[in-house]
Amino acid sequence: MTNSQKIKEKKSAIEQKIKKEMKAAQPLKDLSFGATAFRASTDMLSCIIVGTLLGYFFDCHFVTPHYGLIIGFILGSAAGLLNVYRRLCRLGYGFNRH
Repeated sequence: MTNSQKIKEKKSAIEQKIKKEMKAAQPLKDLSFGATAFRASTDMLSCIIVGTLLGYFFDCHFVTPHYGLIIGFILGSAAGLLNVYRRLCRLGYGFNRH
């Protein structure tokens, strides 16, 4: 068996593995609208809660007048929006769909 044959066999094995993984990822696109909306809202809410709590603990630790709470809420909201946008783009709801 030559080197080129070994390379071709390895390449075909890797391509088959990739196809199997792609098929396993397909059920995410088959989620209902309600499941997608629930997942997006959960992501958004969890990011807002984490950002706000981090800001609150920052305020308590450094004794600042609620600036950390406000900034934490804003950063948590931005992170939540980014997570929701990325998830919806993966599912085909983004701006670049054809």
